[in-house]
Amino acid sequence: MVDCIAGLTDLVQKLQMSTKVMDEGGKDNGVVRVDDSNDVIQVEMNDIQMWVNMALEEEETCKNGLANMDVKGKVKKGIRKGIVNVAHLTSNALAFVKSFAFAHN
Repeated sequence: MVDCIAGLTDLVQKLQMSTKVMDEGGKDNGVVRVDDSNDVIQVEMNDIQMWVNMALEEEETCKNGLANMDVKGKVKKGIRKGIVNVAHLTSNALAFVKSFAFAHN
């Protein structure tokens, strides 16, 4: 369970990095700029996609670890439901990031 918590903490950090980069979009600070410089946008979108994909991998690792744990049925079911919910939200976030990247190519 410790590995799962550490993985989910890492997941949150990756998603926070992604939202920070997206929030800074349009500023002239070398992050995501929506202008004629599509190369800059593409590099940053690739980074964000990588972070969100890594977050999805963390969720999968956590689900796999949970399957091997000696946890009571209701507790395990509740934890798994939470992980699946986070995975769906993360997957949706990845779809939005990919859509944003495609729109700015």
